[in-house]
Amino acid sequence: MWKQENLIDSECLIVALTSYNADNSKADTFDFASLTHGSDFAAVLLKDLDNAWYTKGIDGVGATHEEVIAYLAPLRSRYKRMLFIGDSMGAFGAILLGARVKADKIVAISPQTSVCTRTCNILADGRFTRFFEKLSDVPATIKDVRTILAEWPAKSVDVYVSRADPLDIENARNIQSIQNVNIQYVDHFDHWMAEELKRYGALRSIIRNFLLDRGSFDLNEFIAAERKALGSSLSWLGDGTTNENETLHERQLAIEPNWHLRERITTGEVAFQSVVFGPDAPTYVTRYFHFNDEVEQIKPDFLRLPIALPIAGAATGVNTVLTHALIKEKPVSNLGIPSLRAHFNVARSGSEAEGQQGEELLQRMDFPGETTRPHFDPKRHGHIMSGPYVRLEAGTYVAHVKLADDFMTDTTLYLDLACDCGRVVVVREYPAQLLRTERWLKVPFHLHRAKGDIEVRLRTEKGASGSVNNVFINRVA
Repeated sequence: MWKQENLIDSECLIVALTSYNADNSKADTFDFASLTHGSDFAAVLLKDLDNAWYTKGIDGVGATHEEVIAYLAPLRSRYKRMLFIGDSMGAFGAILLGARVKADKIVAISPQTSVCTRTCNILADGRFTRFFEKLSDVPATIKDVRTILAEWPAKSVDVYVSRADPLDIENARNIQSIQNVNIQYVDHFDHWMAEELKRYGALRSIIRNFLLDRGSFDLNEFIAAERKALGSSLSWLGDGTTNENETLHERQLAIEPNWHLRERITTGEVAFQSVVFGPDAPTYVTRYFHFNDEVEQIKPDFLRLPIALPIAGAATGVNTVLTHALIKEKPVSNLGIPSLRAHFNVARSGSEAEGQQGEELLQRMDFPGETTRPHFDPKRHGHIMSGPYVRLEAGTYVAHVKLADDFMTDTTLYLDLACDCGRVVVVREYPAQLLRTERWLKVPFHLHRAKGDIEVRLRTEKGASGSVNNVFINRVA
């Protein structure tokens, strides 16, 4: 399907165009897919799987560009107000189609502004010229935004580009002097900023601005407000000190629940993660994910999240821990919000392995063998092993995985522990070069509360071969 519709009765219609179809990656998806799920406005999703930048036909809409316009024109007369939105290739298409049907608003995110090879060469933008060379039969009037907007002047075009992408800046400068074109240069993100705008809620605000007929949306103002609100919301409580006889590095994260932060924590949009790494080789980067359901309310305007990072054995080095917020499971680093930094003494990974004198919670599972086996497929990418789906009480533990001598991978191996059907507690990265000598993989973790369906998992990006000997979890405190 190249088209998806939700043509309900409404005052407003939004037409969203999908970006470049790299290696057929968009065959089963649409950009802005959630727009067709609502009841407040009508929506049409279009995609050009031929990468013709919407200058030709769209399967299921029209065999030619003019037939696509013939499909859209009656929709323009059916709805009081109409918005076209797209990113990259979809942004060019939004300008082209939106201008031709006299849309009330066009939103173009990181657009190419010409599909003319000569113009692209002048702009020094050769990213997509191999596709543009195939558009020799496309009329010149629809190959460049300047000629498009000269032929079909637009009511309002809002263009958003990142200063991190010089080619996007050149494309924006190509059209910034045109009447009714409003260019906003953003200090954050990159060419594929549409996904980031969705993650931070800016895309929703752009749509809301159109529906309420508020004019152009100020993205820089939105980002500044987000940075101020989130950046001032997080702080440490407690000194976080440890000594060599302790098993936990404990801190309290203080959260001011402004900026709808309380709701976004409750819904899981905002979560928190600590990244632990040391200065000495080998360095194991370990990421701990904190449970939002453990947030404690101290005062009506103040929340506290307990953070406990497990350590085992005597202190032998200084580790660094960075704790920061995640929005929809990704860091807020794109907004330039600094992480909370701390240092603490902690044992190296070897001490964790030596700390096996603690209570062994799981009967050692051998592979191959007759005991219950986690799923393991040496040809499979992603999670290649998982199990054993047990319940653990609150406490500090170390999970161990013994790789067989024949286990091999050419990429980083991730050892993680999850609970409650896939909710990640901790993940440790093992670079491929370390796996040539290290057979025991282990990662410490702490549970504030009892958790069920605990599984130890191995994940690889490019697959692995060989086998796993055994898996077990020890309680160390």
